[in-house]
Formats: sequence, structure tokens, C-alpha cells
Amino acid sequence: MKMRKISYLLFIFVVFGFVINVNAATYNIPITGYEDYDWANDALKATNEARAKEGSPELIMDENLQEYAMQRARELAVYFDHTRPDGTLALSAKITPDPNAENIIVNVSNGTYGVNEGWMKSSGHKKNILNQNYKSIGIGAVAVDNGGGGTYYAVQVFSSESAVKVATKSGKNETTVAEVVADSKYINDYRLSAPLPSLNTANSHYYVGIGDTFEFRKVYYTNSDSYSSLIPASSLQYKSNTPAILDIRNGKLTGLSEGEATFVTTLFGMTKTYSIDVGYLLDTFEIGTQNMKVGETRPIEPIITPSNATIYSIDYTSNSPTIANVEDGKIVGVGEGTAKIKVTGIAINKKFTTEFTVKVTNEPTQVSSIHIEEGNKVLLIGKKLQFTATYLPIDAPKPNFTWETLDSGVATVDSDGLLTAVGNGKTKLIVKFGDLSDSVDIIVKEYLKGDIKKDDAVNVLDVKKVLSMTVGTELATDEDLTRGDMDENGKIEANDAVEIMRIYLNQA
Repeated sequence: MKMRKISYLLFIFVVFGFVINVNAATYNIPITGYEDYDWANDALKATNEARAKEGSPELIMDENLQEYAMQRARELAVYFDHTRPDGTLALSAKITPDPNAENIIVNVSNGTYGVNEGWMKSSGHKKNILNQNYKSIGIGAVAVDNGGGGTYYAVQVFSSESAVKVATKSGKNETTVAEVVADSKYINDYRLSAPLPSLNTANSHYYVGIGDTFEFRKVYYTNSDSYSSLIPASSLQYKSNTPAILDIRNGKLTGLSEGEATFVTTLFGMTKTYSIDVGYLLDTFEIGTQNMKVGETRPIEPIITPSNATIYSIDYTSNSPTIANVEDGKIVGVGEGTAKIKVTGIAINKKFTTEFTVKVTNEPTQVSSIHIEEGNKVLLIGKKLQFTATYLPIDAPKPNFTWETLDSGVATVDSDGLLTAVGNGKTKLIVKFGDLSDSVDIIVKEYLKGDIKKDDAVNVLDVKKVLSMTVGTELATDEDLTRGDMDENGKIEANDAVEIMRIYLNQA
């Protein structure tokens, strides 16, 4: 048993009751928990065993007194005292048998232990338990949901009158929500049971992503003794002070646009204002290795996912400022060597730390790859085409490329990449720089299949001519057959027209 202090084992006995007149506001506080009749029955057995040792008569559990004791146990979650949360004394209740004394206890989950190690260890509680004038008793125990294992509140109500109806319940009831009427002066505080994610920084409060929705499911209510119990979030009232940034409906918060929003919650007359940042949540922030030359300056270009993530600040620290440093968001190559740049930042949803390497050299940057830009080509005999080569990294000195073809009988190329189609066939055009190379396929033809008009292209004029020959308005010559008989079956037909049209359309 966790003993808070002696004031949490309270007792009272009276010969008459009276009502404290309170004019302040009252609220219905929903308390979530379950009644534990096994706890009560164990406590009854322990109570009667203690009485038997002192020669006191057995107490009978009265049904009315027990149900009242269960209600009182739930009330203790709001105000732990012999004064009820509504301001009336516990023993002023108008029930039969008439209550004469009350013991209360908190945070004891076993009825036998609660009697023997709790109430019987306190002279006032013990006096009530052993009083020979009492004939009936009601014992209530409620496990109040506090978001964890629950907090037990228990009550003994004694009466000098005989039991009207013997209580017979056992076991534990299902968890329910029951309202307790409470005077505003006994209401202490509340807090959100599942708070919004927050960043522990000076400039960031709670946060929510744009398009994300967060729902408050429950709320902690805290009584005057700092014990907490969960109550439904539906008891709260919500209002967004910045509806263009943050929308609140039915207890659900939705981020709408970037900015700082505020919203207000009200519960039992208590109002709280929360600040919340709304933006795009950062997933990853990365910077790759940087290869630089002494004296070079380049902007830092991080890879951010998503690219529009809300980031408040980024700081860079070099472990070797004499090699590489960061100034105004740019990397500066200072001296030859390798440096590590540490990155620390704050995004809307996280603090992040990473690092990247900067290699600084006095030597020219080396070419790592070369590429022929134009790709594979088909040319007619006698045609020329200029080819170009590119290289990476772009800050490397421009290389002196060499060009060649595998079959000079098909095509030749000069030192500047100008290719000449020589004869029918297929070859490769190759560009080289040191150990690096790239190549493309070159096909050379005497004529272009489908080029009936002999203008070195398949165009709308060829389509018109083949259609004329297909319908018979124009006769095909031998040269027309050579160029326009696409399936080479010795005649111009509709399928040849379709193929020539396809070639034309694919070029368009």
C-alpha cells in the first residue's frame, strides 16, 4: 500500500447531519471506473474478524449503505474528504439505515490490507471499526481510471441501525462513466491525457502537420489532493483562435496552413490556452560528400524530405575550419585536407543532427565520367552530323576527347566529333578520355525507307504519294517500289501506306 500521509485515512462520526450551504457554481464531473465488490467483501470479513477479537457484534453489509458507499468512493476521486463534492457532509445523506460514521482511504487495492494495515493502524478509524453500537455497514471500493493501473478509492459507512436488506453482490462491475456533482471550489485542475507531440525548445510549442488530424480522446481531471482520473474528452469545449491555420471540430484538431496557432479549452469553468505550430513535418535532412578545390565557394544544397518541410534554424560547425568552413550558407574550401561539417537544426517536429564530409584539394578535380549527348543515329550516305561529349563533375578541367569509329567504311569522324556517313552498314562511334569512354550505334543507309519523294525524310509528301499509289491514282515506278514497299512483297499496298504514315507520325 502506498501511504500518502495520515490525512488520507479519514474518519468521521456524528449523531446528526447538516448541510454546508454553498452558492458557488456546480458541475457534473464524469468519473470513469469500476465498482469492486470483492474488495468490499474482503474488507467486511477483515472488519468482522477485528471486531470479534474485541467482542463486538458482527456487522451486516446493508445493500443501501453499500451502494451509497460505492457512490462516495467515486466522489473521493473529485474531493477526498468527508465533505462531499457538492458541499454537503457525507453523513447527511437521507438513506436507511441512517449513516453514523465514515472511514475513507485511497490507493489500497486489497480490501483485507486496507482494513488491517490501513484503517486499523489509525486510532480514529479503528474506533469506528470496533464500535459496539454499530449493527450494519456499507463498504464501497471504486478503481478510478487514471490512464495507468487505476487508483482505488474506498469507503466504510457505519450505522447503529440494523440492516434493511443484506447486500449480496460480488466481483467487479464493468468500467462505466458516472457523474459526480461537484462545487466549483473543489475543482482543482485538468490536463490533456494524450497531449499533442511537442518539441522541448524555447520557440516551439505543440505541433501538428498540415493535413494531419489529432483527436483528444480523454482528459485528466486532477483533484485537490493531486490524484488524477480520466474523464471523456467530450466534456471539453474547444475553440481555435486562428481558424485559418488550425481547425477544431468535435475535439479533432487539423492543421490547415503554416504558422503559429492558439486554441482554447474550457472544462468546469477552467480555461486554458495552448500554442501550437502548424507546418510540414520533416522526415530526413541529408548532405552528401563535397569535393572542392582550395579557394572554391559553393552553396550548401541539402536533400530535404519533404522538400517543403518547416525548418526553423540550421547551424553548421566545422571540425577543421582551416580546411573547410561554412559562411553565409556556403562551403568555403580553405586549405588542402578533409573536414567534417556538423549540422544541427530545429524543424517543426524534431531536432536533427547530421554531418557531411568536405574534401579540399589543390589539384584539379578529376573527370569521373563522359557521355555522348546525341545518342544512336541513322544517317544516309554522304550526310554529316556533329556529335558532342559531356563530362562530370562539371567543375573538372575540360578534357581533350578523342573520337573514332569501329568501321571507317561505314562512317568516319574527325577530332572534333563531326561524323560523315560513308557506306551502307552499322558501326559504333566512340569517344575516349584516358580510361573513360562512351559509345553510340551508327546506322548508314543508301536511302531512307519510306522516303518516296527522295528528300531525305519521311514526311507528309511521302504519305500523300503512297496513298495515291495505293488507291491506283498514281502508278508506282521501280524506284517507288524500292523505297515504298515496306514489307518487300513487290507491290505498294495499304499496309505500306500505314507503315509510312506511322513513321511520319512518330517523327512529328
